Amino acid sequence: MSVVAYVGCGNAPGDIHVFAMDPATGSLTPTGVCPVGSPVSFLAAHPGGAFVYVTNNRTHQVTAMVVDPASGLLSVANQVAAVGIDPRVGANPAYAEVDRAGQFLLVANYAGHTVNVFRIQADGRLGALVSCHSAGKNAHCVRLDPAGRFALVPYLGSDLVAQYLFDSTIGALGPNRPASIPTAPGQGPRHLDFHPNARWLYLSNELGGTVNAYAFDPDAGTLHDLQSLSALPAGYAGQKWSGDIHVAPSGRFLYVANRGHDSLACFSIDAGTGRLALLFHEPVGGRTPRQFSIDASGRFLFVANQDSNNVVTFGVDRDDGRLTRLRDAQVGEKPYFVSLLHRADPFR
Repeated sequence: MSVVAYVGCGNAPGDIHVFAMDPATGSLTPTGVCPVGSPVSFLAAHPGGAFVYVTNNRTHQVTAMVVDPASGLLSVANQVAAVGIDPRVGANPAYAEVDRAGQFLLVANYAGHTVNVFRIQADGRLGALVSCHSAGKNAHCVRLDPAGRFALVPYLGSDLVAQYLFDSTIGALGPNRPASIPTAPGQGPRHLDFHPNARWLYLSNELGGTVNAYAFDPDAGTLHDLQSLSALPAGYAGQKWSGDIHVAPSGRFLYVANRGHDSLACFSIDAGTGRLALLFHEPVGGRTPRQFSIDASGRFLFVANQDSNNVVTFGVDRDDGRLTRLRDAQVGEKPYFVSLLHRADPFR
């Protein structure tokens, strides 16, 4: 197994810094920089590992990129325009996910208030727009369930998570019943992550600084409230600005990025109920942790700090979830994401 880390920047060239990750130590060795041509905000990998897709939030496009099998470096294949509900307003794509068969790319558009589905061609290029739906304001994420039958989309400006049916044969989206589940008013739902058992789903709320736990019905594709609790320390009076969220591969711990507090909150996950208990807050070693990733082994966690231009590597104690800061890597201006590409065949 080989791992490449991609750090995408919100600078004008849209630089993606490429690093080889040592699976034994978690160290990152720079191997190159791949400019996309405009600022990038998120990366989604094709399940085969041969292609990645990045959102260009300032130019309202989505870019397909080919992964060099020898080096992991990226080259642009093509770009398509993200589509919002009003063609006069830029769509501002914020998040993307490839379906499990690698046939469709789903894109959440923040300013466009829509979810787009694009066909992926055999050569990895993005093809036609096959579906476009809106269930509210400010779509900020789109996640398919592990079976690939349903899509869940947080609409930050409408305080709801939309529940869609997804037809993986033609890429069609349609409302489920019920069509959405509300969050508390003013919470601003942002990002989602499934538990490995596919029975629970967790939501970060940007404006409320909270995290919601849900039970997920894999047959109906619907969510049911379990719990909501703060992702910030007791008595914290600063900006509430929670962001990325990930369940550890073991399924025992949940991490949430607090951009205003410059920390990661760690929660334990009850193995029987999916409910959360706050364990600690870990300083991220920088400012504004916009996005983070955990490697497949669960041993290392990488944080992209947008306003200090660094990526911090943490060792993860898989028994208690504790984080140990190991090293920093300086990168270009405004690192928006750090994404890991795992391949069974090592890069040469």
